[in-house]
Amino acid sequence: MNTMKKICLCLITLLLSLIAQGQTDVTSKITNPSFEDGTTGWTMSKMWTQGNDAISTYKAGNTYVERWMQSPGLIGCASVKQTITGLSNGVYRLTAAAMNTAQNNIQVGAWIVGNGLRTAVSTLNTYTLDFFVTDGTAEIGFVADGASGNWVGCDNFQLSYLGNTSNNIKSAGNIVKNYANSLISTYGSDTQYNSLISTLTTAINGGNLTTVANAAKAVVEGERAYRLRHPSGSAPTVTTNKRHARGSVWVFGRMSHTGSDVVEEGFCWSTSPNPTINDNHTTDWLDSNGKVIWM
Repeated sequence: MNTMKKICLCLITLLLSLIAQGQTDVTSKITNPSFEDGTTGWTMSKMWTQGNDAISTYKAGNTYVERWMQSPGLIGCASVKQTITGLSNGVYRLTAAAMNTAQNNIQVGAWIVGNGLRTAVSTLNTYTLDFFVTDGTAEIGFVADGASGNWVGCDNFQLSYLGNTSNNIKSAGNIVKNYANSLISTYGSDTQYNSLISTLTTAINGGNLTTVANAAKAVVEGERAYRLRHPSGSAPTVTTNKRHARGSVWVFGRMSHTGSDVVEEGFCWSTSPNPTINDNHTTDWLDSNGKVIWM
């Protein structure tokens, strides 16, 4: 009897622990989370379904989505996204199998995403992202933008609801804050980026869902400009080809560059002189006797 009581007590303790964690599986809210119904429910851009066993350790079912190119750095922009409605407001955890590889070396330029927040993807693995829902809606998925690998892909999306408590909100906000502070430690202090982190810190202390969500998104969006102000590696030199094709919708052009540690290659444009990657930009290209970038 004492043994049975101990077992029951342990089970009750475990149950209460799971309830306290507040993690509820809501993967059913995702339409076709493992692509077994092809692209149903997803908006695809330059990715396609694949049924081989190349990522069999991580995929669910028979199908995943991918983009493959012959050489690293040729992926350009690609994505698969889905908008989910009817969600309770609060903090969610997105999990997915994903990759951004080139002979299994660590690569940059790809993420799993959720409502403006993101987790970087490199070698084939399971990746996790905590993000906020403030209006019952979530846009989730996988995005490549100037990916340095030659093979990107994803599968087996899962979604959990963590809750809408102050602790949930602060914990998710601190993930973004800690990542931002790690950038500062690596690349140096920056007045503008420090200001965004400070705003997020104040929001986290307050614990309001919408305020923390907006501040965290601003920090994520500010990373590109921060990295531009604090480059690493040798500065590249870029030469644009004066020949170009243009029409009412598309502009095509060529370029070449030198330098090391180049992680993106493309064109920037704006209605003002001297545009940067903080303005309109593209890494999209097509192959026609070499790389032709289009916008």
